[in-house]
Amino acid sequence: MMKKKTEKIQKNNQKSFKKEKKNIKKRAKKLATTLNWLDVESIEHNECIINDSGTKYIVRGIKIHPLNIHMLNVDDNYRVIESLAIAFNKINFKFYWKFVYQQPNLDEQNHNLIRILKNEEDKSILNLGDMFLNYHEWYINNFKEISFYFIVMENEKMIDKVYTDLKRFMTETRLMISPMTNDDFRNMIAYDFDNPAIDEYYFSVLKEIERFEFGNNKIGLEEKK
Repeated sequence: MMKKKTEKIQKNNQKSFKKEKKNIKKRAKKLATTLNWLDVESIEHNECIINDSGTKYIVRGIKIHPLNIHMLNVDDNYRVIESLAIAFNKINFKFYWKFVYQQPNLDEQNHNLIRILKNEEDKSILNLGDMFLNYHEWYINNFKEISFYFIVMENEKMIDKVYTDLKRFMTETRLMISPMTNDDFRNMIAYDFDNPAIDEYYFSVLKEIERFEFGNNKIGLEEKK
């Protein structure tokens, strides 16, 4: 009886070992594939250097600051969307877009709060300030905020022109923008590795953008001819 139990345990152990070995191979293959997608050579000077089998590309981008269009009236809402549609119509080069969920950055708010409390003597106000600081810490640890980027990737000869055009077109919209920083690129890469559904390509390409048409106070896509 003991011999049969021992043999059964050994068989189960062998099955578990084979299963774990198979899972390890899958993870190793997935990691290798992911690293093949990610050809980042360096991140510096607010740009990302890509080395694709010896061909060097430079990635730059702009960050779109949040705007709640539901807080605008109908006319302002239309003008915001219209300005973005016009900008898309002007873009005649390939560009990329990226959504990134990341930890909220409340450094500026905390710095201002600490500065105000520095010379405060009223204990009730100091306690209130501590409450806000603790709330900020709780918020940072429990919530993610979304960042949205437009990105261009070109060789060294073309990157300045394309990036300048991207900034110019997006500056003409009614959206607030700022250049992507080294931290933005790092957060973008970190989010890809935290995200179980990594895209087929490292950057999501916005392909074959249809032109926008305006009429009857509405914005729509032109029909294919």
